[in-house]
Amino acid sequence: EKGPYTFREVEKKVNLVWHDDGTVSYKRVKFWYFERDKSVGPLTDVVTTINVPVVGSAEFVRGDFFLEWGISDMLSTIQATIFVKRTVGELLFEGYADTIMEIADSLNEDEDDFDFDEEEQEKVKMDKFGWFYQRNGTNWSDGDLVMHTGK
Repeated sequence: EKGPYTFREVEKKVNLVWHDDGTVSYKRVKFWYFERDKSVGPLTDVVTTINVPVVGSAEFVRGDFFLEWGISDMLSTIQATIFVKRTVGELLFEGYADTIMEIADSLNEDEDDFDFDEEEQEKVKMDKFGWFYQRNGTNWSDGDLVMHTGK
């Protein structure tokens, strides 16, 4: 067990739209700032943790024999392991290269051949794994929020 690694979160509401039904819709842009003086160590500390893309892919196909067989074969081919050693920074915001994520991201690129509504969120490249990879300073991860104004 390691930690804590402390971050200060700052958020800003953007794209506010006031509606006649007494609600307001908006998106949140979030920023996280590392607080080294409140943390046990730097973001370069190395930790051993579960390999989330491996476990996630296995869980995703559970119950479908053919998909289970395919994932099992793929994991064997790429010599995937259940545990990885990564820096805290990689696990959180930087992300780290992962073959499973690269394969999934390449499959996602095939969707670009289809027409989508203009309102659909822009595609975010997910070629790496990190809990907050490509989320710092963005508004896409929370989606659209709607609140009653009280009026």
